[in-house]
Amino acid sequence: MLIPEYWEKACVLLEEMESFDIKPDTIACSALMRAFNKGGEPSKVMILAEFMRENNIPFGDAVFYEMVSACSLLRDWRTTLDLVKLMEPSFSVVSIGLLNQLLHLLGKTGKTDSMMKLFYKIIASAAEVSFNTYSILLKNLLAVGNWRKYIEVLEWMADAGTKPSNEMYCDIICFAEKSAGAKCAAIIRERVESLKEKYGN
Repeated sequence: MLIPEYWEKACVLLEEMESFDIKPDTIACSALMRAFNKGGEPSKVMILAEFMRENNIPFGDAVFYEMVSACSLLRDWRTTLDLVKLMEPSFSVVSIGLLNQLLHLLGKTGKTDSMMKLFYKIIASAAEVSFNTYSILLKNLLAVGNWRKYIEVLEWMADAGTKPSNEMYCDIICFAEKSAGAKCAAIIRERVESLKEKYGN
């Protein structure tokens, strides 16, 4: 069966359920969202999310995953920010892998300020961040040349008990040599050496 045929049949099934006053559950909605994404109809994912909200159908990891995927396909950062607001009450129970995906989505669209705000909210929710979380922040900060925040994140990472990798140190030193200018490069090298001395290489 072709993917478009699959999601069209899924839509018909949803309409039939509604006509019999049968409310679809979270699993059914996530399956339909997956069909929309695979069928190249990510905008319908967001419409279905609104339907779920109006009908008090619980959102779960699978639903949030498809919504993040839809935002990525749509390349719509405003919708992504709306999704962040929707997911915020669930940050403490949503998987860190999904939150990392959301951070990466904001970062790759160049919205690093929004990415960092999301990170602060994740920390405030007491969700447990991973090495990959910091890696996503660092890569996206370096991509826009924000070396000050990059070093700050390295410090947070080490303070949280997650040791930065040699590659993370090398990346910022390489940036300093190629793109930062002599004055900033000297500051970067000094701060990196200070970090290594404090937390170990």
